[in-house]
Amino acid sequence: MDNIEKFERRKMLNSTLTDLRRRVDTLAKSIYLIGGGAIVLSVNLYLVKKGQLDKVLCYLKTSWILFGISIFLFAVVTGLLIFQGFTSSEFYRKKIENNEKIEEQPKRSLDKVALVCGILGFLSFVLGLFFLILSAYKL
Repeated sequence: MDNIEKFERRKMLNSTLTDLRRRVDTLAKSIYLIGGGAIVLSVNLYLVKKGQLDKVLCYLKTSWILFGISIFLFAVVTGLLIFQGFTSSEFYRKKIENNEKIEEQPKRSLDKVALVCGILGFLSFVLGLFFLILSAYKL
């Protein structure tokens, strides 16, 4: 494989990773907005109608916890992606500054951790929505 082909492959990989990062950012921002908004609105509703919500308080608290977990996990994913991007760019910067051939890819050891956190965060978000909807249905 010649250098031009390697360059094209790296360029395609970089484009794919950039697109993935953009999608993760969009999903994380949506979860921050919807999850945070749902917590604020439901807590406000609980404080206003405290006596009427006693029978669904368990569902509301569960949804709050799940939304909080989801927000935390997506913050971890975002942080991991930023850190991984930094380490990758440093890897290439050092290779270029030392005029070394770029034969291998930088280690992406945190990708699996970010993937697991992302999946768990999304599942937590969906379950939080489920419990919030269930509490509204039970009223």
